[in-house]
Amino acid sequence: MTDVTFKQIEYHSMTITKTMSTDAKSIEENGLTVERFKEIMSHQEQAGWGYTVDPMGEEPTDEETDMFFEIVNGCQTVLTVKKICGLTEKAVMKLTTD
Repeated sequence: MTDVTFKQIEYHSMTITKTMSTDAKSIEENGLTVERFKEIMSHQEQAGWGYTVDPMGEEPTDEETDMFFEIVNGCQTVLTVKKICGLTEKAVMKLTTD
């Protein structure tokens, strides 16, 4: 008897855009100025937070980065949009015999 074993592999690419908001008071209560918050954000390119080609200001310290993410985690998410950018399907067929 011959069995036919196969599997389908799907690769999904997704972009999630979140519009978040906070106020100057919340930023300042966490130990940063609004300007410094923006500078730190510009250094977060790899985390998807950078909006400038060249980072602004000095590289943030670990403490400043922690403060930045403390503020971000407390932000209100106003809008989340999910968009599927592409789908690739790949079928793999393997013939087996008993």
